[in-house]
Amino acid sequence: MYLSQNLLQDSIRICNSDSEPQACFLLARHMEKTGMLSEAIHFYAKAQYYSQAVKIAINNELDGEIVGLSMASPKEVAFRSAVYFEKKGLA
Repeated sequence: MYLSQNLLQDSIRICNSDSEPQACFLLARHMEKTGMLSEAIHFYAKAQYYSQAVKIAINNELDGEIVGLSMASPKEVAFRSAVYFEKKGLA
C-alpha cells in the first residue's frame, strides 16, 4: 500500500521492523525496478529470495554482496556464485 502511494521510507521502515517476507519481496522488486540495486538485494535477502538477490549482484559484479549472500543462501545459489567467481578467475 505504501509503495502505491510513493511512501518509500515508510515501506522501508515497516520492512526493517517487521520481517514479513512478502512485504520485503514487494519492496525489493520496486527497488530493483527503480535502480536501487543494493537496497533491492538487501530486501530480497530479507525475504529469503536469495536467488534473485544473487542474480542482481552477479549481473552488476557486486562481488562483496555475492559472497555475503552465498554464505546465507541454499546450496544451489551458492553454487551459482562459485561458478561466477570461477569464471572471473577468482576461485
